[in-house]
Amino acid sequence: MTSTPFISVREYIRWLPHPAHEPTATLVLTSSSRKFIDVRILNPQVSHPHPYHRANPPSASDRLPRTRLDWAFAGTSSSTPTVPSHCAWTHTIDSRDDDTDDDDPPPTPVPDAALCWPLPDDRTLERGTMVNPATGVETAYEELWRDVEAVVTAGNGSGSGGRDAPDGKRVCVVLEVDDEWGGKGVVIRVGGWCQGVFRAGREPVSVERYKWVAGRRGMRGGGGEDGGSPVGEGQGQGVRVVGMDLFAEGEEDEHGTGEGKWERVVKIGERWMPCTVAMMAEEWSGVVGRPVEEGMVVEAGDARWTVTEKCLW
Repeated sequence: MTSTPFISVREYIRWLPHPAHEPTATLVLTSSSRKFIDVRILNPQVSHPHPYHRANPPSASDRLPRTRLDWAFAGTSSSTPTVPSHCAWTHTIDSRDDDTDDDDPPPTPVPDAALCWPLPDDRTLERGTMVNPATGVETAYEELWRDVEAVVTAGNGSGSGGRDAPDGKRVCVVLEVDDEWGGKGVVIRVGGWCQGVFRAGREPVSVERYKWVAGRRGMRGGGGEDGGSPVGEGQGQGVRVVGMDLFAEGEEDEHGTGEGKWERVVKIGERWMPCTVAMMAEEWSGVVGRPVEEGMVVEAGDARWTVTEKCLW
């Protein structure tokens, strides 16, 4: 089943019977085939009540300390065409599995299902039960979600290079890796947002989030909490489409146009992901002479990522 890709932000969570509040910056990207990435970053003033990260102190190279990660997970979702809709999310990667020991069997995916009601102004009310990580007790909850419009980014007829997306078209790209040696990860870009979640072996997950900022030149970091290091840091080292080099060793990728740039706003963890491929999908032909297309394999370190989905709408 396919649908239009969409972007959701959470406006609040309420653990019944307590009042609603929003302690995080939560963003969910969902592709046309219902693959999703849900990343929840704790706001700076929120102390972390969860037990999940006590064994994982922040490392010196983290742009944000790992204690700022409330939850990051990715997988596939489904819903029924009813009111309310029965929605379910299957987790294939989950940051709350980070504390499992190497000798433990792979954790069982956490059940994640709820009833959802459509509300005015592109909002959705979700109701269900799950374990409150602050108490360890299964508790009824409500979450209010708001859909965000997917924007058209530069490159769609901007004259800046390739024209791999027609004028006015929004872009969705999904890259995935799942192998014993390279690790497991997902990158999803919908319009002007891109997120990635990746884990190698049983190490803690790494997380990245980028946004498109109109009217700024180049493709660099600097607008987020992570301190403004270039987006190209790490991305241009040892990364290539199978059969051709993308970037020279150690080179920063500063692709973009006068219409705007991609800006990294979250980075947690040691690993990085080939978000560049998704973010530059409209212009890839002009950069490397080959468009981003389904089936393309991208090597990044030990991981071989595959473009599993690309759609325009």
